[in-house]
Amino acid sequence: MRRDEARLVHILVACDEVTAFLKGVTREEFLADRKLQCAIFFETEIIGEAARAMSRQLRKAHPEVPWDRLIKLRHSIAHEYFRLDPKALWEVAQREIPAVRTLIKPLAHPDSTATQAPAQERPMPPTPETVVAAQLYGWTQPENFPNRPPLIERLDEAFAAIKRAGIDNVEWDTAMAADRRFVDALRKHGLGLPAAYSGGTFHVEAEAPKSIAAMAANAKVAKELGVRVINCNPAVKPGGAEKTDEELAVQARWLDACGAELKALGIRFALHNHSPEMRSGAREVHSWMSGTTPGNVWFNADVEWIHHGGGDPVAMLERYGERTASLHVRDALGTTWVQALGEGELDFPAIAAVLKRKGFAGPISIEHATMAGTKITRSFEENHRISRDFIRKIFGD
Repeated sequence: MRRDEARLVHILVACDEVTAFLKGVTREEFLADRKLQCAIFFETEIIGEAARAMSRQLRKAHPEVPWDRLIKLRHSIAHEYFRLDPKALWEVAQREIPAVRTLIKPLAHPDSTATQAPAQERPMPPTPETVVAAQLYGWTQPENFPNRPPLIERLDEAFAAIKRAGIDNVEWDTAMAADRRFVDALRKHGLGLPAAYSGGTFHVEAEAPKSIAAMAANAKVAKELGVRVINCNPAVKPGGAEKTDEELAVQARWLDACGAELKALGIRFALHNHSPEMRSGAREVHSWMSGTTPGNVWFNADVEWIHHGGGDPVAMLERYGERTASLHVRDALGTTWVQALGEGELDFPAIAAVLKRKGFAGPISIEHATMAGTKITRSFEENHRISRDFIRKIFGD
């Protein structure tokens, strides 16, 4: 029942957020505030998804809770293509949400009183429970699939393999949410898309607004597929040179603006690192975190690239665990990637322990890939199955 307790807490947190967001807000003010409407809608989606994920045993034991109504809540306040009905949303927030909290509160674990903490002091769950995804970069590599067509032409084969490996989600480029081939393949194989990957130039004043506009447009489409985190790797300078202090300051300001825009859509904006951002004692990573607002900008910790760049993943997560919205995982010996998790030298038990203390809720994306020196002795599907089993053992479900 541990998972049910977590889902119940997520519902309580969402109900409390709705109450906090609407405190002192009149109906007229609400109907005129699109950002506030999106924020409330996001919380109702958390309620619906948490109710959907509740065990059959708990639902049956508590018929007084209108589970079916909670699951279908979004359909009463939104229509196709994310067209909200603000008036219906207001009625749900004012009448149904308080009633839901009253019914759910007695079922939750006593520790759920901790959910009363302000939003900025607690992790905001992107989904009812931690999820595991296959990051699709490695599935595009010719080294792993020699003499095969591009991934977009073999999605059916790849997604079937991912499902057989015990993985129910994928992560790919945010723009793919608008590609009908990708969307149809997701639905055919019953795969989720909790996180998507993007890029953008934020250290150049003239380019940053264009990057934000493009990301926000893609995010609105991706949200309809369930995306709750957009992982972003800010562009590097030509030639890979380190950014100046001035460029880092410009970048931080625009990253914060982008994060605020995505937050209004109910999406976390999480910054992803490769080894260049780890140079000079992770100078650029620290500039992201120190120069932006918690709640606007999060961390997508790629633990192998932290290790690859000479850093300590455990120390980095000790410092930024509360702001870690998503995780990319791969293993390595030295700086050479290995086939599966648990076969290299990264200390995943220590990583998992830190994240558990910090309240990390996922998603975790397995990003297997091949480089010079990687020894291949098994299929890509089998390596993903091994890594999924490893995550169950180390991180839990």
